[in-house]
Amino acid sequence: MADSQTAAQGDRDSRWGPVKEYCSLDGVIIRIGVEGSVVPVHLRAGDKIHVCNTDGGMARRLASHIGQGTLRVWGDGLWQRESGGNWKLICFSISRFKPLSDAPLDEVVRQLREVEGSGWKRFDDPIAELMRLRDDPTVETDSGD
Repeated sequence: MADSQTAAQGDRDSRWGPVKEYCSLDGVIIRIGVEGSVVPVHLRAGDKIHVCNTDGGMARRLASHIGQGTLRVWGDGLWQRESGGNWKLICFSISRFKPLSDAPLDEVVRQLREVEGSGWKRFDDPIAELMRLRDDPTVETDSGD
């Protein structure tokens, strides 16, 4: 057992990557750089600022959202696993986005359940169902275009 614990500790302390993954980030756009073939986009997510990249067309569509609320952006992220097991985002290329509502989730669920024929009344735990749908890769999402 000591050997497996040592192996697990060694695995946790090792560095991995970089690893490329299609993923999403949520945050508020605070800056968009000068237009070119690659445009930097600064996205504030809590106390972190992610410096992302996108193309000129997407940057123009994102521009109207600067400081205007939380967006979910999707794209290719390049991640590095640091020693200690934490993952660090090295770069992120935005390919699509969607503005997110700032309404509390329980209020949104209440409104959904009031819509006649919506089907949300049949779920005992509608928030759990929403979370399942959010994580389901087969569910179509809007690109923000």
